[in-house]
Amino acid sequence: MKKTTFTILILLFATSTFCQNSTNVEFTGVWTVKNATISKGLDSEVHNMMQMMKEAFINSQFIFRKDGKFELKLKENAPEIIKELTFLNGQNWIYDPEKTKLEVGNNHLVMFVEKQNGKYYFAFSDTPIILEMEKS
Repeated sequence: MKKTTFTILILLFATSTFCQNSTNVEFTGVWTVKNATISKGLDSEVHNMMQMMKEAFINSQFIFRKDGKFELKLKENAPEIIKELTFLNGQNWIYDPEKTKLEVGNNHLVMFVEKQNGKYYFAFSDTPIILEMEKS
């Protein structure tokens, strides 16, 4: 009986691990920010900050590695405040297909993914910026 229970637990664990990894396959790789949009209706101070972030993100790369690690490559001239996001490098990432949510670290970076007309968009959960992404 103990052997059977143990075998069933091992099979369940292996199956859930496989399923989790298979949903990540679509996002594994290098994603380049092609464009970014900012929500309308922000006050001028917030809009200016978002504009700076938008410009810093364009042409940056979000790398989702097969081993589950994340890397952010920013432009060399990115503002220091944006470069602070490199603390995310080496953090684990996971994709939740039910919520269409990409998460890096322990909720340090959360983005919701939407596919429209063959293009992918990553929307930050806590910032009014949506990134148009292209996988290379």
